[in-house]
Parts: sequence; C-alpha cells; structure tokens
Amino acid sequence: MMKILVVDDLGQWRSYHKSALSVILENIEYELVIQNSATEAYKNIIENTNNTYNLIITDLQMEECYEPDYAGEWLVKNVQKLKQYVSTPIIIVSAAPNIKYIAQQLNVNYISKPTLIHNPLAYELKIKELLNI
Repeated sequence: MMKILVVDDLGQWRSYHKSALSVILENIEYELVIQNSATEAYKNIIENTNNTYNLIITDLQMEECYEPDYAGEWLVKNVQKLKQYVSTPIIIVSAAPNIKYIAQQLNVNYISKPTLIHNPLAYELKIKELLNI
C-alpha cells in the first residue's frame, strides 16, 4: 500500500490535497496522513521510520520557529538526512515567491499554489509521474 504525507497549516489546502488525491489515486490503495505543521510531520516521520512514506507533499510557509528558513524548508532538509528517505519524492506546494529557488536548492519538485489553482492538471501529472502510475 502506498503511503502519502501532506503537510499544510491551512485547512482549505489540506482539504484540497485530500480531495485531489482521492481522485488521482482512485484505483490505488493508499494511506494518507495529513499534518498541519512541519514539527508534527517530522515527529510523525521519526516515529514511523519502519513504515516510510512513498511521497511527501509540503507547504513552505507554516510555523515561524524555523527562521531564517521556512518551516517546510526545515522539514525537507531534515527528512533528506534520513537514510530511509534518500529516494523519496518530495513536492513543495507553496505560494512563497522564492519556491522555485528553494526547490532547486533542495533538489525537490515544486508546484506553486497559483499554478495549482489555475491548472490542477499539473498536480495530477506530477503525482502520477513521481509515483510511477
């Protein structure tokens, strides 16, 4: 079974991901875990190191305690240090103006929230590409 983690502090975006993934993965058995902060997400990842995620989708701008980094940036950097997650695909979904730069620095995928709003197919294509479905 596929396991996906979504991290976003805004309820409407958590709902968006849940709804979109249910359509995109309608014929695939998967478990979706949703967290509303980088701190909670990282704690969950550490507590479940034997049952890793197949995909992580995270916002950048959440709790402010990780400045000068965004919370999502902190999360990605720390997940990438875990040997179980070396090849796990990560997508940053954010409205941050420097999302492309941050994603390139972290060597992860990204979709800006404005793109998602205007072109939801981009989300579906990226998910399918990264999960090889």
